[in-house]
Amino acid sequence: QFPLFLIPGNFADENKKHGIEKYTQRGGQGHPAQQGYPHDHPRLGAGAWVLHGAGIVRSEKAIVLCGPSGAGKTTVTRALLDRGWLYLSEEMCSIDRDGWVRGLRRPLHTSAESGHARYRLRDELGRVVERGLWLPRAEQMLEQARLGVLVLLSYTPNRDTTCERVGSGEALVQAWTQTLDVRPWALATATKLLRGIPCVRLQASDRHEAIAALETLAKEIR
Repeated sequence: QFPLFLIPGNFADENKKHGIEKYTQRGGQGHPAQQGYPHDHPRLGAGAWVLHGAGIVRSEKAIVLCGPSGAGKTTVTRALLDRGWLYLSEEMCSIDRDGWVRGLRRPLHTSAESGHARYRLRDELGRVVERGLWLPRAEQMLEQARLGVLVLLSYTPNRDTTCERVGSGEALVQAWTQTLDVRPWALATATKLLRGIPCVRLQASDRHEAIAALETLAKEIR
């Protein structure tokens, strides 16, 4: 079962097939940060830092991929799930003061050709486009995992892929641009967490090189 997945549109057959409740705007199926929950709500974690980012897990440690739309979070997450990694989110993660990462669990939004289900929407030009929804396996879904490393991910075509450690201050400056709730406790939590974990800048020009870099990183933080 995927009780927290969001499925827009009318996909009754796909929902039934995959054991997913149909998404409704008022169904309360989203991440607590989207529903106006207090910052200490148990689904978020006390003093949560809520990020636009993907959360994937290897050897019980969460790697949070933080970056803007188009950075490659979904592409990399999908590829790592195919390699046996576990899943928290490809869109939004909350990290509490104790370093527990929880995610907005939903299907990965992909091309229409690669998804398990399809839906239509209008783009910024008013055109109807078709997108796909790709569903991780039930056994890959996790409620939470301990934060192991924060990765500042960016897509840099026509350049060499680089993966380098950055200081907590620089990491905070960059990650703060992807913070979804900027109230004071979020800054306090982010500052505390980044002082105690590795922070890495991954500038990737190739999907396979990004995956290899993250596989190596996961081995280093076990």
